[in-house]
Formats: sequence, structure tokens, C-alpha cells
Amino acid sequence: TYTNETESHVIAKELSLLERHKLEALTAQRKKIYVMSRFDEKSISEISTELSISPRTVENHLFVSRREIREFIKQCI
Repeated sequence: TYTNETESHVIAKELSLLERHKLEALTAQRKKIYVMSRFDEKSISEISTELSISPRTVENHLFVSRREIREFIKQCI
């Protein structure tokens, strides 16, 4: 079990690095919204209010950025 936990930790760390690498390639607005959602754990309504944009725009940016990051990680695996 210890080996499995160590391996899982290493894989998770590598995936996190890939995510952050692709994050740098996103547009400024998408990057900001993704970071606020993923790392700052803010809701769509909180992001919408803070950035003065519609919740639907936030949803669209999150959808596209998540898809781009997911596709990038799939290509790397």
C-alpha cells in the first residue's frame, strides 16, 4: 500500500504540473476565471459579481478552459 500511495502522489503532482502549464496558455480572462473557480474555490455567482460579468459568461469560460486543460492532459498521458 505504501508504494501505491507514493505512486499516486507522484502522478497527482505530475498532473497538477501539466494543469498549471496549460493554464499559462489560456487567455487572461479564462485564466483568471479558472483560477478563481479551481484554486480560490469561488462559485460562479461570486466570480460573476467580482468581475462584473454575467454568470453565463463565467460558465462559458469555465467550460472552454476545463475542456482545453482536459484535452491537453489527455495528450500528455
